[in-house]
Amino acid sequence: MFDPDDLDPAPFEEDQEPQEPALPQMLPAPQPVPAPPDAAAHEEFLALLEVLMAAGCLIPCLAAEDRTPWLADGRHASAAAARACQDCPALTECAAYALAAQEPSGVWGGMTLTDRTATRSRSITRKVAAA
Repeated sequence: MFDPDDLDPAPFEEDQEPQEPALPQMLPAPQPVPAPPDAAAHEEFLALLEVLMAAGCLIPCLAAEDRTPWLADGRHASAAAARACQDCPALTECAAYALAAQEPSGVWGGMTLTDRTATRSRSITRKVAAA
């Protein structure tokens, strides 16, 4: 039978602060959110395109009547867009922007999403190996 006199009075002393029991971590650690594209870098890239177009340069993705191949992630359309990029005067800057901004889709600087992902992976691998 239960006898209240058998209880240890220590946990109930008035001079002690009540303690919350430690709860186990039930949720996984939050994953880092990719940084949003740098607005200044985006504006700088757009300004470069405007300068090139004003100088009469052909920017294939902007000159095309149908921009779908640059926006699509389908293998055939993307390959055609990537080939068209090879003569673009902004090819290097476009690829660099897309890699830095982690563009999630489409063709940028002659690179598909798969190409950009592979390039980032190789870059990370080199950095880790150099460390």
